[in-house]
Amino acid sequence: MADGFPQLNLPVLAPYAWKGLHIKDFDSGMLRLNAELKDGITRGLNQFNITNLNIEIPSRKLDFQLIFPSVQTVGRYVAKGQLAGFVPFDRSGKYSLQLYALNVRGTVHFYIWRKHLLVRDLNVMLTVKSSQANFEKILLMSWNTSLFNRIVSGQVPEYLRNNRNSIALQIRATVKPKLNEILWRYDVEDLFKMMLENGTEFMGL
Repeated sequence: MADGFPQLNLPVLAPYAWKGLHIKDFDSGMLRLNAELKDGITRGLNQFNITNLNIEIPSRKLDFQLIFPSVQTVGRYVAKGQLAGFVPFDRSGKYSLQLYALNVRGTVHFYIWRKHLLVRDLNVMLTVKSSQANFEKILLMSWNTSLFNRIVSGQVPEYLRNNRNSIALQIRATVKPKLNEILWRYDVEDLFKMMLENGTEFMGL
């Protein structure tokens, strides 16, 4: 997957372009924030380590775990909120966000229908060891902007933990239909052959 999966028409994931992401009602005590991240370019998704990947045929599920050493996103932001309880802001500009040791862990439940393997359910959890954010000129004074970026950098790991269920729902809603669209093009035998060629471990065969 680091170089794409041509057999399934999956593209190389570097760089990955996306249109928008909304952050609603973020409140850390020191920072209140509503923001839209736009025109994002994410790099680093083609560099990862597979720490777990196996299929259990009897229970029809696939467990996986991937670790991305470093993932960087750049783009534009539109943000409104309050810093330290008394410094308001309503700004737009450029931003960058670096995630270190991004851990993607999950389970795919599948079923077989008319010789096709399809996704019944998908559950994905994200955690990150640390992050570094830089929202340019989000506040008028440079020291306020530095404080804002330090707070955001420290809060990203906690934000992913505290919102893991809603994030999992968003991933499921986005990824599941796309996976099934791709899987519908192939029968089970073809898929298993391609997975074996890529080193997937099967349990229960």
